[in-house]
Parts: sequence; C-alpha cells; structure tokens
Amino acid sequence: MFLDTECRYPCLKCAVSNKNHCESCWDESATGGIDPSFLMDNGTVSTCKQNCDKGFSANNDAREVSEPKVCQKCDDSCNNCLESSIYDCVVCNAPLYPFRLTGTARCLTACGIGYFQSTKETCSTCKSPCSDCFGTESNCTLCDTDSDRPVLYKN
Repeated sequence: MFLDTECRYPCLKCAVSNKNHCESCWDESATGGIDPSFLMDNGTVSTCKQNCDKGFSANNDAREVSEPKVCQKCDDSCNNCLESSIYDCVVCNAPLYPFRLTGTARCLTACGIGYFQSTKETCSTCKSPCSDCFGTESNCTLCDTDSDRPVLYKN
C-alpha cells in the first residue's frame, strides 16, 4: 500500500483540485483501528471521521464488509437515525413526520390505512379482521375481505 502524498491526512484519495476534499479514507485495518475511516460528505465538505455526524448513518445493514464506510444522510422522516439504517429513526423529523410506528424506528406523516393513532405521537397496527380501524386496534372501519369476518357490522 502506498501513501498518496498529494492528499492531506486523513484522506486516502482526494480531489485533484482540493487536497482536503476526501474521496476515500484510510481503512481501520491499515491504520490499527484508530484513524477516521468513515467518509462524511455533507454537501459542502467531504472528510474522514471516526463516526458519522448527527443526521447521518453508517448504514451498516446495507453495506457489504468489503465496501468503504460512507456516512449517508438519514431519510427525510428522521431528524437523527441509527447507525444500522438511514430509515431507522432515533428522533422523528417533526412536524413533517410526527408519528412513530409502534415497535419500529419508522416515522410517518400520518397513521394511514391499517393503523390508528394510539397516542399523541404513535401509530399502532389494526388487529385482524380490521383492515382499517379508529381509536383502538379492534374498532374496525374497514374489514379484511380475506378474513373469516369480511363484513362490517354497525349497531
């Protein structure tokens, strides 16, 4: 392995016009695991860091081991996301995505068909045979036509 003396550390490869604008980073296996190895490009500057900035994810679930570590912007629904995925929100991007889907790290604009608003900021899944519900999981507003109770009965 050779050191490109044209680039400024911690860049392994850099833009010809800007020696501080990283295109790739030193891998931790080559540096003993102590150097920045995540490529962080926020649209203005591209550098190497030990961790991704808030609002970015290493997106480890989607990355092959042999691929470089690149910080990716969290999904628009997230104000901040987990290291594992750009879609797994730590904090929802309210007011555009004020609802969290129960049992997940997903944020929603509204509780759509198949879900109901269970708390001020939470959507929960309707219970079968409901294909849509209101207020509670079993207060059906639509029935699943494939269930053993496909017809909605109103008192």
